[in-house]
Amino acid sequence: MGSLEYVSMPQNGINPPGVTALSHAFAHNPELRHINLADNTFTVSGAEAFALALPKLTKLETLNLESCLVRTGGAKAIANALDGEFPCLKVSVTYFLTSCLPDAGVHIRLRRWQMSCYHQLYGLYS
Repeated sequence: MGSLEYVSMPQNGINPPGVTALSHAFAHNPELRHINLADNTFTVSGAEAFALALPKLTKLETLNLESCLVRTGGAKAIANALDGEFPCLKVSVTYFLTSCLPDAGVHIRLRRWQMSCYHQLYGLYS
């Protein structure tokens, strides 16, 4: 492994142990640019495992975690992991937010991150 660039596995019935196994594989594929795991069941444990892989995926361009049931704890872990360097990432933040957000702190952190990326993409960030 190591050359994987695109993973699209929406609605595959992937449960937390499966998400954890995929996350370990993702961490060994730093060339990953697109991940779509929409509508799988992460829960907090899967989301935390996924968050551990994110810092190694700095070439990530798209990330879709719509309806993944990450819950508040998982959302916090992913939001914290996204505070790193992701110069090209256009995350499906809207879907991510609507699927996990009773927690305003996560919402504010992701919104701040999204605006920073928007400014960088459109040359508005000095």
